[in-house]
Amino acid sequence: MVECELQIYSDASLSTLITTAKFNFTCRPAMLSADALVSTQELPMLRTLMDQVETLRQEALLVTTQAQEAAAACENLITDKVTTFSVRRYAEVAQEPEEGGES
Repeated sequence: MVECELQIYSDASLSTLITTAKFNFTCRPAMLSADALVSTQELPMLRTLMDQVETLRQEALLVTTQAQEAAAACENLITDKVTTFSVRRYAEVAQEPEEGGES
């Protein structure tokens, strides 16, 4: 017969420790090997990382929405106001002969 009590942290921040009342139980041989059940301290860290990933995912969605809204606003500004335009790169402008100059 074994007398036991369990201590469990209430959340990932480890701020509250919950302890059960003492209880008794009878032991028997394990169904699994001793190596099969290993306790580690990574669960709180894993939960924290998962929360951080969720926060980053939400921020990425917000930024994506803002970028789409900004692109739509730019398109609305130029729609029906610009009839022709061209994109000129600096390298292209530097290679063109000057007006009135020799070709």
